[in-house]
Amino acid sequence: MFKRIASLVLVVTILNTLPFIFLAALRGDVNGDDKVDIQDILALRDYIFNGNAPPEADVNGDGKVDIQDILAVRDIIFGISINEDGALIITVLDVGQGDSIFIVLPSRETLLIDAGESRYADGIIKHIKDAGFTTLNYVVATHPHADHIGGMAKVVEAFDVKNIYMPNVSHTTVSFEKLLDAIDAKDLTIKTAKARNVLLSNDYIQIEFIAPISDEYKNLNNYSAVLLITFNNKRFLLMGDAEVESEAEILQNYSDIKADWIKIGHHGSVTATSDDFINAVNPSFAAICVGKGNNYKHPSELILERLANLNCGVWRTDENGAVTFQSDGYTITVVK
Repeated sequence: MFKRIASLVLVVTILNTLPFIFLAALRGDVNGDDKVDIQDILALRDYIFNGNAPPEADVNGDGKVDIQDILAVRDIIFGISINEDGALIITVLDVGQGDSIFIVLPSRETLLIDAGESRYADGIIKHIKDAGFTTLNYVVATHPHADHIGGMAKVVEAFDVKNIYMPNVSHTTVSFEKLLDAIDAKDLTIKTAKARNVLLSNDYIQIEFIAPISDEYKNLNNYSAVLLITFNNKRFLLMGDAEVESEAEILQNYSDIKADWIKIGHHGSVTATSDDFINAVNPSFAAICVGKGNNYKHPSELILERLANLNCGVWRTDENGAVTFQSDGYTITVVK
């Protein structure tokens, strides 16, 4: 009896404080009453069943209103924040016509995938240090093109790098040679980025390479390290510059590549993101690393159309700048 009374008092206390807690941050205020509480969840329920949802009902920013928005409001009510331990935080950095993705794992370990061209290295280093990190637990150089590894040598020099992964392919460029020199200077051993190799695995998160699958390709892009992150009930797919040949191999070798979030391959070029592949992934969120006004006219309208046909929300670095996605393993929220 006393336990029930105590529980009721606690609930009333929490609900009474919510209007003050969230007055300054109204993401999730679906019903427009200047607070975020159970009434917003009930409003979302009505919109899901009856339609005619306003823009603010898309709480998690994925371009649609569904149960995921209810879960996002739940997280807001109970105070799950961007800096809280236990979240997966993916920041797609704006490095022009190149790739760089910085990931904070639920354990607060860090993973950097690619580092754009050399002129972006200082910005990448600043972003990571401003976030409070001096160690990179895992670094992945997806393939040795300058728009992916050009800034990596300087990044490796700037941080305490614990593990570095690269596909088993060489290149003769200055960028590649500088990266090898930086790795050697840190006395690091390159680990092979290859399908079926596991970067990390524990009770709640697994990070596995699902490509490259073959030992040799004519196109350097198809050597790209492709990572699949499974965090509780959510999956995240990072494609590097993998093109349709690599995609076809993935489809042949993996029965389930469904993912909730995808970093689109090769900057949205028509050489990647085939119909068969993107339909098998069927994402709700897509990020495209692409330079404003690039000469390649990336991303292709065809690729954007394929994503639209899946009702997939799209975030582009040429239009949105750096974008951060956060997940508790059950929902995904666009933070910026």
